[in-house]
Amino acid sequence: MASEITRRAAKAMGLFGSMQVVQVVCAMVRNMVISKWLGPVGLGLMGVYLTAVDLIGSVTQLGIRTSAVKEIASGDLAAVTVVRRFGVALGILGAVVAVVLSLPMSRWSFGDDSHVWSFCLLGAALLFQSLTNAGQAVFQGLSRLKPLASASLWGSVAGLALSVPLYRWLGLGGIAPSIVVYSVALWVPLALHGRGLDRSAGRSLGLRQTVARGAEFMKVGFYLTLSSILGYLVSYVFQIFLNREGSEMTLGIYQAGYTMLWRYAAMIFVSVTYEYYPRLTRVSAFPRRMQAMVNHQSLFTALIMLPCVCFAIAASPLIVRVLYQSEFMPVLPYFTVGMAGMMFRPLSVAMSYSFLATGRGLTYSVTEMASSVVGLALNVAGFHWFGFAGLGVALIGWMGADVLIMYVFYRRMNLRINRRVALISAGMVAIVFVCALLQLAGLWWAVAAAGAVALLPAVRFFRS
Repeated sequence: MASEITRRAAKAMGLFGSMQVVQVVCAMVRNMVISKWLGPVGLGLMGVYLTAVDLIGSVTQLGIRTSAVKEIASGDLAAVTVVRRFGVALGILGAVVAVVLSLPMSRWSFGDDSHVWSFCLLGAALLFQSLTNAGQAVFQGLSRLKPLASASLWGSVAGLALSVPLYRWLGLGGIAPSIVVYSVALWVPLALHGRGLDRSAGRSLGLRQTVARGAEFMKVGFYLTLSSILGYLVSYVFQIFLNREGSEMTLGIYQAGYTMLWRYAAMIFVSVTYEYYPRLTRVSAFPRRMQAMVNHQSLFTALIMLPCVCFAIAASPLIVRVLYQSEFMPVLPYFTVGMAGMMFRPLSVAMSYSFLATGRGLTYSVTEMASSVVGLALNVAGFHWFGFAGLGVALIGWMGADVLIMYVFYRRMNLRINRRVALISAGMVAIVFVCALLQLAGLWWAVAAAGAVALLPAVRFFRS
């Protein structure tokens, strides 16, 4: 059974990992263009706008992207119609909220009213983001993974091609319109692929029935929203802290490092979102099977991630030079040291999805919120005392605390993490930390060699 699960997980990782590679490349190219044409100020502005969109979206969209998957996967095709209708309604709500909050958000973020119209414009991005999230939930719940990957890939490419000219034509004023264009480009291919789906089920549902049915998955979505709100709020507060502690250039450098860290890791964790979660949901009534699946997924993801992380650390100076400018080089300590913290993520993510799979929305929300608060405190302290290197160390402490928080609640479900998996995870964190120190000492070839050696256990795991 383990080998079959490994093959399925590897297939999903290959499919959506390839999609993520394209998306990451598009994001990197976009950031590279902004950094070269608009400088760190442009990157910082992009970061603030995107955080605002994510923050408002997390409040108004009620976690529809994740919460609706379980209902659709159960085989109830009427849920497809319900999810689509909720996608439209929640998108309109998000757009209205963006307009209402445009003035205070401009003042909170920049201290003046100069960005009010940009925040208003972002309301359109929130509408299409909601439509995209609802469409993705439908495709994932119906296990139509190939069309989902294809639509996401072409949407990213089209979004890049259409948004980049705006930076040249409009300068800093083109950043908000580019976000809207990108969101539309992500939705269009998904809508085209969705035309072939059977839409007959659920058409007879009236407004009251639609709301009643939607309330079922919105219960979980409510708790997802609580955790997302705090998560994005923490990110938003920290960006404001950086802007005031340092400058807009400091904020732009941080945004570059943040994108490199989390986008790179997303290429590995994407299989958790698209394949592992529905699979875990189907065995949620069998605790021992679920425990075995969590342990397997943690080890599988970590073994795949280790050589990738080592190679990324070894190539980090080249990545920064190619994608950004020399003034972004101070981000290297944050990226290289922070990668050690990312090695905790396979374990924490695998456990966190077990809460959602068993309908423990409140538990998921509590763990995510506690982790966000710890992360904010560590990031502020780390940067205040040690700058970008301190942010890297803070990320290690944050992700370590994240695992501990998840495990406390995971044990309350009478589930355990295999001791072998825990020891291997801790060992990988230590290996990557040493690689970060070697890279900062200029020994990139040693880090690359470590990545080559790390390929061996990954290959052996696949063959077992």
